[in-house]
Amino acid sequence: MVLARACIGFLAVAAASAQSILPPFDSAYQILNLGPIPSVGNYGGTAFLPSNPNVLLVAPYLGGSVRSVPLVRSPQGAITGFGASSPYATLGGTDGGLCFGPTGVLFATWYPANALRQLKPGSVTADRIDNLLPLGVPNSVGTCAFVPAGFPGAGRFKVVAWNTSTIQELPLTPDGTGTFNPGIAGAGIQLTGGPEGMVYVPLSAPLIGGKLLIAEWGAGTLAAYDLDANGDPLPATRAVVAGGAPGFGGGAVDPVTGDIVFLSGTGGLRSSSATAAPAARTRSTAPPGPARSARRAAAARAARASARRSRSARPARRSASASSPPASRPTCRTSTSPCCRAPA
Repeated sequence: MVLARACIGFLAVAAASAQSILPPFDSAYQILNLGPIPSVGNYGGTAFLPSNPNVLLVAPYLGGSVRSVPLVRSPQGAITGFGASSPYATLGGTDGGLCFGPTGVLFATWYPANALRQLKPGSVTADRIDNLLPLGVPNSVGTCAFVPAGFPGAGRFKVVAWNTSTIQELPLTPDGTGTFNPGIAGAGIQLTGGPEGMVYVPLSAPLIGGKLLIAEWGAGTLAAYDLDANGDPLPATRAVVAGGAPGFGGGAVDPVTGDIVFLSGTGGLRSSSATAAPAARTRSTAPPGPARSARRAAAARAARASARRSRSARPARRSASASSPPASRPTCRTSTSPCCRAPA
């Protein structure tokens, strides 16, 4: 999902699946549905390829692999579609965490094995696998991210456990082979909602710039947090940005537009735009014609059917509580990637 402006290509995702930006953020953002990514079919980790911003890597939950997705962009740079995805690497297990770290190493989380995988540049299988339980990360890790430059705590590595909704810092040191040795995790900070994705929002973004945006898979919400000096979220500052967003995972900032994208439970990409976006990215908001209305209606029907499929049972995890996700997590969710782009 990305925070972005209104545009001709906007699909009525809010109407189709009750996704909506809440006040006061609705004055600056809306959710756009960019449609399903071919051969993905579930939510999961997302990361733009550092060497090519027109390629998005996705690691769909239960897929066991990372796939490379060529992106189609408008003349203004916004993502408008996808080419055929292809295998990028085999991991054996995946979930909502996928991010590039120091020296171009790709980090990926694995649920429910509670493991962290690392791939060196050019590798097609994991170069290192670590069990996170002995390091103090409770079963099981869901997502991960590095704190970007310009933020407090820049360079630190954060992991979030899905079952307990806790975020921790995981120290990394070079192991001499090109990958990194994870150390004992720091104390957990209690969040909520079963996080499956996280994005440090660019400092220049309206209203939520410089905050940590969490995709709360269990609660079906996107929530923004202020940060402390270590780049950790301050729980008391939690503000719900969007509701009715079940199955969102991953999270990445588009290096071309600054949009934020999440992968949804049906393997689709969603985008949201900010109203403060440059004029060059502004698109017409005229009412849709009959053809577009029909497409929206069809999209709504498909989204409702997808939501029903996504509610199927997952492996048992733990009992639900106010600070944790539901007792079970579906074994399969459809892949409709949500992308949020700032309205132009």
